[in-house]
Amino acid sequence: MNLNFVFEKYLKYCKLYKRQGTFDHYRQAFILLNKVLLELNLIASSQLNQNTYDDIITWLKENTIKKNSKINDLMASLKAALNHSSIKYDFRFTKLTDDTTHFKALNDDELDKLLNYLKTL
Repeated sequence: MNLNFVFEKYLKYCKLYKRQGTFDHYRQAFILLNKVLLELNLIASSQLNQNTYDDIITWLKENTIKKNSKINDLMASLKAALNHSSIKYDFRFTKLTDDTTHFKALNDDELDKLLNYLKTL
């Protein structure tokens, strides 16, 4: 099945049953995925296998500034679209290691200093 058709079909489903923000998220993901798939000359779902999955990941890492967590989101979008169209695939959607930078929580002393500073403004 044509991958662009798979994405369009899933977007129609999202438009009907998901929130606008969810629809927008998938629309943006599919725009980038379409670009990657065209670059790699992947048009049909039957072309997807472990090697092409790895090629997609490699392309995203080499040609975008996306962190692993965002690449994982993109691949989850691809998986959701394939599952929605009942397309069988014989490879694993392996997640990249999480490289998200988490915020450090302020301790009580740091919070007091911040609040006192804000009061002076």
